[in-house]
Parts: sequence; C-alpha cells; structure tokens
Amino acid sequence: MGHIAVSAPGIEHFQLLERTTRELRARGHRVTMLCLDSITATFWAAQGLPVVLVRRETAVHSDAPLRAYAEDDCLRGNQSPTGRRLASAEARLAQLIPGINRFLLEERPSLILLHQIRSGSNQLVHYLARQALVKAVWTGAGLLPHTLFLDNEGLDGNSLAALRSAHQYRAVAIDEPFLDAALTAVLGHNQPAALARRMVQPPTFRNRLRDAVAGLFAGNGQSVLAAFTAWQRAQQPAPAQNRNSNLPADPFVAVLLQRDDDDRLRIDCKTAPGNVALVGAVLEAVQTTPPLRSVVAVLPQGGLRRSEMAQLRRMVGIRIECTEARHVAAATAAAIVTINDPTACTGLLAGTPVVHLGVAVFGIPGIATHGRLESLASDLAAALQNNQPTLRQRCLTWLLRNGHVWCSPEQPDHNGISGLVLALESSLGEQNVNRARLRYRPGPAWPLAAEVTP
Repeated sequence: MGHIAVSAPGIEHFQLLERTTRELRARGHRVTMLCLDSITATFWAAQGLPVVLVRRETAVHSDAPLRAYAEDDCLRGNQSPTGRRLASAEARLAQLIPGINRFLLEERPSLILLHQIRSGSNQLVHYLARQALVKAVWTGAGLLPHTLFLDNEGLDGNSLAALRSAHQYRAVAIDEPFLDAALTAVLGHNQPAALARRMVQPPTFRNRLRDAVAGLFAGNGQSVLAAFTAWQRAQQPAPAQNRNSNLPADPFVAVLLQRDDDDRLRIDCKTAPGNVALVGAVLEAVQTTPPLRSVVAVLPQGGLRRSEMAQLRRMVGIRIECTEARHVAAATAAAIVTINDPTACTGLLAGTPVVHLGVAVFGIPGIATHGRLESLASDLAAALQNNQPTLRQRCLTWLLRNGHVWCSPEQPDHNGISGLVLALESSLGEQNVNRARLRYRPGPAWPLAAEVTP
C-alpha cells in the first residue's frame, strides 16, 4: 500500500480531509499529516492522526523559485510583494527546506496531497517533492457546487487545465445527459446525501497555551490568538443554498464579482480591475452592444467591502443581486463578464457566452472569450457571435468527468469520498493500489435511480 502525505492540511477542511484519511487508512494506506506550523500540527494530533511537524531551521541553498513563492504569500496576505516584507517571506520559506527534504528522504511518501491552500509553502513542498521524484496531486473547490478540481500541477491558474487548448479536446466524446444532469443539479439546488459530520476534538488547553507562548516569543501576535481559537475553524457551517431571484426579463449581462482576497485574483490576475471599474465598463459596453439592455452585478460569497458596495449602489442602471442567485443569473443571462469566477461554468453549461478578463480554467479560446477593460464592447460582441456548442460540450464533458471528482468540499458524501480515494490510488500507481472494489459514479447525486448496477 502507499504512503500519502497531506501537505499543510487546513483546519477549515477538517470534514473532507478526515473522511478521506479514514477511508485511505481503512484500505491499508499510510497517511501522514505534514504540518508546516505548530498550531495545525496540534489540531490534527488532537484528532488522533499521525502528524509530522516541519520546523524552521537554518536555511540551505535550493534551486526552488523562492522569490516567486514569497510574492504569492505576500499577495495572499494583502501585502505589497516588495522590500522587507518580500525578503522576510522568502527567508521563512527557505527555513522550511531542510525539514521538508528530510521528511521526503526519510519517509519516502508515495504521494503528496495538497488541498485548496495555494500558499508559497505548499508550492515549495510540491517543488521539493518533484525534485525527490515523489508524485503530487492538488485538489480544491471545483467549477460547480459540490465538486472537487484535481490537477497534478496546481489549482486554477497554476493548473495544467489552464494551459490546454481547444485542440486537445477534439477527440472527447460528448456526454449530453451528463451535462444536462450537471446543470439541472445546480439550478435545482441539489444537495448531496452528506455523511454525518465528525466531532471535532479540541486540543488540550496545555497544548494551546504552549503554541501561544511559542508565537509570543516569535513576535507573531496573530498566532497567539490563533493558538486558542484556530481549532474552531473545523466547525465550518454548510454554505448557503442558491436562491432564485426576480431577474430582468430583458437580455442582461451578469457581472460575476469577486472579493479582493480571492486567490484567483491575487495570484492569477495581479493587475485585475476592481469591481467598480469592471461594472462601469460593462455599463458602457451594454449601451453599444445590442441586444443587451441591462446589467446585473452578482455579489460573491461573503459580500464586498462597504466602500465598494456604497459605490455600486450609487451607479445608475445596474441591479445588485445576492450571491445565492449567482448560478441562476449565470444560466439565464444573455452574456457573462467576470475576471475568472468559476460560476461562469454554470453559464457555459447553459450556453451563455462568457467574457473573462483573467486567467481561468474555463478560459479556452472558442469556449470563452478573453477580454480587456478598454475593449469590452467589442469583446462582448465577439462572444455573442462566437458560439461553438460542440467544442464547449467536449471541453465541459472532459473537465467535469476527468478533471473533477463529484465530492462536496463542505458536505462530502460516500460516493464523493470513494471517487477521491480512487483518484488518489490511481495516482499512486499499480503497486500501491488496493484491489478491493470501491464504487464511484461521476455526476451529481441526482438521479440515483438512473444508475444501473451490473
């Protein structure tokens, strides 16, 4: 059996990672939680799982692109990637190299699993694993609700999927019933039959106090508070369901807004325009692009900053919709404009033309149109005229069948966990695969009755 190391396992992803880890161990695999900070290590140890803590040591030379990883860390922390901050972030990453290399050489894991967190340290783990000839798999929130995206290189703009061309999908057989079921599940607010949520074991007060003192001596005030409260992130509530709304009857453009702390913006689209500038450009473009008549600005999960909301409310000619209506708006709009919000995939399933201004997994020429703020009117017109349903369906069939596992990150069900485990075992190689049969059916949980048991 294989040895799978989960790199920097996020506490907020407890339900998914705990279930996956339990299933892997039940099938004979060894699983190690490779933690890069003491607070995370304390949490996972309290759950009774094997933990290896990589401590910071004296930096050693490495060919790893530490400067690029440090820039990503600064951007994720909403800091300018320059000067002392950048140098400090780069130094912290360099101090992790000896411990990571020691783990890879001594433990010889068969596979590194990196879930959702696009930190510089996770990218460093991936780089060093590749140097040690250890396979890696990235997983993260998928393009549709209750799905996981899988890739061997990274998530979103770092993924192999983001580099593919339309030509590479030419031999894919279209599965129309599968695509129709996917769209129906999204618009029908389909929920998986989630497994019972696991109880979280809080770390002992003594261990939390130890981590807080360590953070205090390190001069990290944020880690002092996190040492006592970080375990509570494992009790994340289920996300709000979609909600239908009174959308315009006339042809409208849905502008899918994104928060400025979205990694897809901070890492993949460093020069992306702000939400107010984007909506303003769409308003101008609609005036010269028939048959478009109105603009609907759809809020992201978690909403926007007060200053942005105040500016949007003062704009004439737009309707602001809550985030729960984003999938309905994407499916019923005459066109979609976004930087790289994954909700655009719902629009593609419904045949809605999409204009994206940033790097996106779905941003394949012929399927979506790459636009610019200064030429948005002509980009919208081109998207409305460039309809290639066959190419779009080929791409979506492959992405949602092969590039995704139908497993909810927040509400994992039995079918989804089985699919994720099978995908990880496939990456392990023949010699490390458990031969015991595990069943998985790609696609939404509905309709279960359509499945034929051999």
